[in-house]
Amino acid sequence: MILSSLSVINFKNVATANCHFAPKLNCFFGGNGMGKTNLLDAIHYLSVVRGHLGTTDRYAIRQGAQEAIIQGEYLWDDGQEDKISLRISTERSKQLSRNGRLYKRHSDHIGRYPLVIISPHDQRLIRGGSDERRRSVDRILSQQDATYLANLINYNRALDQRNNMLRNQIHEPALMDILEETLATTGLAVTTMRQAYVDELVPTFDQIYQHLSAGVERAVLSFSAGSASTAQEQLRILRDRRQRDYEYGFTATGCHRDDFEMLLGENLMRKIGSEGQNKTYLIAYKLAEYRYLQQ
Repeated sequence: MILSSLSVINFKNVATANCHFAPKLNCFFGGNGMGKTNLLDAIHYLSVVRGHLGTTDRYAIRQGAQEAIIQGEYLWDDGQEDKISLRISTERSKQLSRNGRLYKRHSDHIGRYPLVIISPHDQRLIRGGSDERRRSVDRILSQQDATYLANLINYNRALDQRNNMLRNQIHEPALMDILEETLATTGLAVTTMRQAYVDELVPTFDQIYQHLSAGVERAVLSFSAGSASTAQEQLRILRDRRQRDYEYGFTATGCHRDDFEMLLGENLMRKIGSEGQNKTYLIAYKLAEYRYLQQ
């Protein structure tokens, strides 16, 4: 499957653009600020219905316009064509369609046209907080497994509700019990898949990094869970910590605390890695992501 063409109207700083792609390697050439990266982000929108940087959709609409339109044609190996259209408006929710039929749920689309993107902003994976690394892993796993995406959506929904109750001192024990049960079960499913993903990714990552660095140093990718190893234990922790969480105003434990440690030897890459080492690590990691989805 390839993306054979892309059409963009009022997307970020691009007023209009029409691209027809070669079957293999394609390159965009142009000066700074002309919109090359924005075209890549438009492709990202077509695949996962959101931008690469995680910013709100209103920043995707060209200044002064009311709506951005992104359209793409995907060509499958058997000759079948899919036409994808995404409308991002300042006045209504995003509208996504495939071959003229609107999706009822955007989550049904994610994973149909998988992609991996790398950009200078991805340095945040190493130097930024754990939320950046979780978001990157979630992007890959959501494209690979619809069950993972469903669990993640349900977890985040329950987490938002619980945190809202904590912040506003809403004491409804029955509702809190239900939310905590959801957090425990869906959170365990999310964490388990993240751990399995890292376990599968590490050998490929090691191989690529060793090749890029000529084997002169050892980079490490590992997973650190932010919750208990069973749903029952996690549920007990949530209930034991409930009063303390009311005092703090947020949920202190769960898969939203998972992290992915990026190390050079035994030290955090972000603390001791040079610019070159950071870039080598990032490229190896992204190529490993690509091979994971490819397989």
